[in-house]
Amino acid sequence: MDVFVPKSQMTSQAAKFRRTQAWRRAAAAAVADARRKNLPCALCGGVVFYDAPPRTKWAPSVDHTRALSRGGEALHRDNLSVTHVRCNSRKGARPSLTSSSTSRLETRFVPPARRIPAEEWL
Repeated sequence: MDVFVPKSQMTSQAAKFRRTQAWRRAAAAAVADARRKNLPCALCGGVVFYDAPPRTKWAPSVDHTRALSRGGEALHRDNLSVTHVRCNSRKGARPSLTSSSTSRLETRFVPPARRIPAEEWL
């Protein structure tokens, strides 16, 4: 029997989960392992700035490779990967990157615009 859970309640459940000691330990272990191995972002392949201030776009964030909403295990080390905060928020609950979905997500990423000096405007 399926139980309907309102979206607002699911969000609060996710927020409560991320405040648990078990999640904080698992996330810290994943980031420490990635820092030790100097791993790039699991989504874009870019350099992760492990010393960046928390929640800035290039700081490390822990992503569930298989989203919890799709049956992924919350604390299993094989389901955790380190990404940029920006990449993780863009991915959301989409499936993990595969060869077929990589090109689709890469086309959505727009690199920051190059600053053009005022002398070159005309």
